[in-house]
Amino acid sequence: MVVQIGITHILVLLIFVIVLAILVTEKIDKTALALIGATSVAIVLFLFPQPDPADTTAHLTITTVIQNVPWPTIMFIFSMMMIVAMSARSGLFQWLAVVAIQITKGHPRTLYFAFIILTFAVSFFFDTVTTMLILAPLTIEIMKVLNRDFRPYLIAEAIVANFGSIPSLIGSVPNIVIGNEAKINFLEFLIILGPLTLIFLVTSIPVLFYFHKDILREQQEASDIDMRIFLLDANVVIKQEQTFRVAILGLVILVLGFTIGQAFNMGPVLTAMIAMTFLIIETRESIGETLKEVQWGTIFFIIGLLIIVQAIEDLGIIELAATLLKPVIAGFPSLSGLLMVIIAGASSGVVDN
Repeated sequence: MVVQIGITHILVLLIFVIVLAILVTEKIDKTALALIGATSVAIVLFLFPQPDPADTTAHLTITTVIQNVPWPTIMFIFSMMMIVAMSARSGLFQWLAVVAIQITKGHPRTLYFAFIILTFAVSFFFDTVTTMLILAPLTIEIMKVLNRDFRPYLIAEAIVANFGSIPSLIGSVPNIVIGNEAKINFLEFLIILGPLTLIFLVTSIPVLFYFHKDILREQQEASDIDMRIFLLDANVVIKQEQTFRVAILGLVILVLGFTIGQAFNMGPVLTAMIAMTFLIIETRESIGETLKEVQWGTIFFIIGLLIIVQAIEDLGIIELAATLLKPVIAGFPSLSGLLMVIIAGASSGVVDN
């Protein structure tokens, strides 16, 4: 397909650039900005119609663009958010935190290590934001009980959460997009990127301990731990026993579905939807209360941004960019990978992944 650049292409691309530029400033709410950008694209397509590549007898409209948006990705994100919300309401993550305290006996260095490992495990299943929304409040409350500075623990958790999701197809939105587009399954992600993540973990732990060694030493010397925390039954934090058990079973179903479901051509979207539906049926909770805890802002931010990107793709702008770059990198195969790494690295320094 030969792409002829017109006013529509220029305006849609300009909208995309402006949205990214304003995102960097953080002066406008990102969800509102993405939806405004999507609406602006719809107006441009209405005022300056272009032929639909899939049907040359019709014009490309916002309806067509929205139909082409990867909705399975959106449904997967929503399903995972529902699973997180229902698991959190059961007290599962609070229970894990109390158990971590009791196993480590409150020793600062051991507890610090325990929270790093807990964060690493949780971030494998949930994206970075969700992981921190789960663990940060728990960490703060636990450190208040132990009368300790919670900042070293939060810093370590934030760092570990960022690389903990790398080998997981379900650990971040970029991974989900990559998996769907490149047809990479859960096990392939884990086998290829798992060793890299373990290297990050092993090398990060001593660095984090060294960076916070003075604070951890002071906490150990001044340790006057309230023994009530060790007498506390971990089951006390379980809000609903039935929901707690179902949440554990739901997560087991999720893991099994992602690992062995590939053999039955059961993709991650279907797996997540089945696990979500199982939790909805078994917990017998008000679905309205659970829906309130879903990060709707994040979902609609992604939808708005995907509409803009889909319009760029449907207009052939991405194909045109690839065509223009082809002569430059044709004689240097490794240059294309290096170029993508540089662009992605530079962009992610100022724009959300």
